[in-house]
Amino acid sequence: MRPKRAKLAGDIVVEFLPPRRASKRVVIILDGLPTKPSKAKLINWFSKKGYWALHMRYRGTWESGGQFLDHEPSQDVFDLIDALPSGFTDVWSGELFKTHPEKVFVVGSSFGGCTALMCALNDRVDRVVSLAPVTDWTAPTPGEPHDYLEQVVQDGYGGCYRFTHDDWWRLGRGELAQPIAHANQFDPQKLFIIHAEDDTVVPIGQTRAFLERVPARHRFLSRGDHLSANHVMRWPLSRSILNFFS
Repeated sequence: MRPKRAKLAGDIVVEFLPPRRASKRVVIILDGLPTKPSKAKLINWFSKKGYWALHMRYRGTWESGGQFLDHEPSQDVFDLIDALPSGFTDVWSGELFKTHPEKVFVVGSSFGGCTALMCALNDRVDRVVSLAPVTDWTAPTPGEPHDYLEQVVQDGYGGCYRFTHDDWWRLGRGELAQPIAHANQFDPQKLFIIHAEDDTVVPIGQTRAFLERVPARHRFLSRGDHLSANHVMRWPLSRSILNFFS
């Protein structure tokens, strides 16, 4: 089924599907950086499993308004959650939807995995699945150094990511989206971290260092390189994730 599309909290664009059966359980899907925002299969998969599935564009990226990285990206998730009970309209059909979530789960990979971890610090979010997350932006990443990645995003993605150089380097200095800086604030029971041993973009050493301080549930895969959020659909990982949510 083709996902529906709506704008919430003023300027946050989401693609979404309601659950196939009545439910007040919500999954919010977060993208990496940069990436093509295409998660139709994953949205459908969660919808069939009985979840409201919402794939969000951060403010200042792709179709969403606002500025990227002039605030904590996790704030966009919280604003989205707060807007759900007020209702949102599918731009294609004009149909109104609303839900009063009883449980909210966040799934993200890479930059989205980092943002998902930051979401776990807030009571609005019940549990988080984080794949190949950046946990420390000040740590070396030989595959994608911070200055190189800035140039790639600017040259290769044009207006898809709208940020200033100064805000970009708030990431590099660890001033934004820095899970390791909040290690003593996490509830490990809310986290499930998945990382591949052969990741060439975000070294698995980052996750190992984070887990030394936050003893969360985790799964290390021998292969897979830099995992995307779509890996949650793969058996037997999918079973572990659904069990974690339930």
